[in-house]
Amino acid sequence: MKRADLTEKLLDIKREKGWSWKYICEQIGGMAPVMITSAILGNHKMTKPMAANAAKLFGLSKIEQSMLNEVPMRGVESPMPPTDPLIYRFYELVLVNGPAWKARLARSTCAMRARLSALSSISRASRMVASL
Repeated sequence: MKRADLTEKLLDIKREKGWSWKYICEQIGGMAPVMITSAILGNHKMTKPMAANAAKLFGLSKIEQSMLNEVPMRGVESPMPPTDPLIYRFYELVLVNGPAWKARLARSTCAMRARLSALSSISRASRMVASL
């Protein structure tokens, strides 16, 4: 069985039982609901206790349970650029704003480094004065 097959099985059980994402996340626990949902969809791994809870909830085999605890191959099934309208908007946000975010982060990081360097120089000078 491949991870994509397990994802389809989990989604089929979810539909068949009429479970909400909220219900599933409450039953599995251990992480933020978005992370649990992402793990069910095959984009994150679950901890062993979470995988055990999911296996109990969904009636999974030991092999399927262990697959939930493996690091997934992310983005393999997704076309690029994304074709889903909502996901494309997030992709577009990164394309359009990514360079500005990077510039701002780099500027903040450089400023922080300069402050730390200045503090380090002041600290060295203080130690030198104290040793006189």
